[in-house]
Amino acid sequence: MNEVKPPRKPLSFYYFTVLVVMLLLNWFIFPLLMHPAVKETDYSRFVQMADEKRIANVEINDTEIVFSVRDKNEPQNEHKYTYYKTGKMNDPGLVDRLQKSGARYGTVIVKQMSPLMQFLLYWILPIVVFIVLGQLLSKKLMDRMGGGAGAMSFGFGKSNAKIYVQSSDGIRFK
Repeated sequence: MNEVKPPRKPLSFYYFTVLVVMLLLNWFIFPLLMHPAVKETDYSRFVQMADEKRIANVEINDTEIVFSVRDKNEPQNEHKYTYYKTGKMNDPGLVDRLQKSGARYGTVIVKQMSPLMQFLLYWILPIVVFIVLGQLLSKKLMDRMGGGAGAMSFGFGKSNAKIYVQSSDGIRFK
């Protein structure tokens, strides 16, 4: 009796499923795990917290200020902070205010990539990757179609003729 096997799903189905799962993880789960929750607040609240000496660390970017605030109920040596961000204001007394509050502060140093490296990474590398992928896929397609590296596409020019040699022994019955 022949056993009927259900048809197997193509391999591309599994690749697509893994791709969707990875995208969902990257969009929703990993950002929540990697970054602490940052609450938005206004600049006046930031100044008030600095005057109350509750701010521990301040990071000043081009457009925003990200800072961590010690919880009121926690001892000074505990590292439990709440993170906030606010828009950057043109405040000439900001550095003096942060020094008086005892907060550690600084700005992010933006590193620029060299123009040559940027050209190689954004222009040359993608072209090389697509050429290599095209060559590999073309070779694999040719092998599947029964040709080889030098065969004509889709089997044109390939002979399916078979040569039969008549047996010299003849037919024998025992």
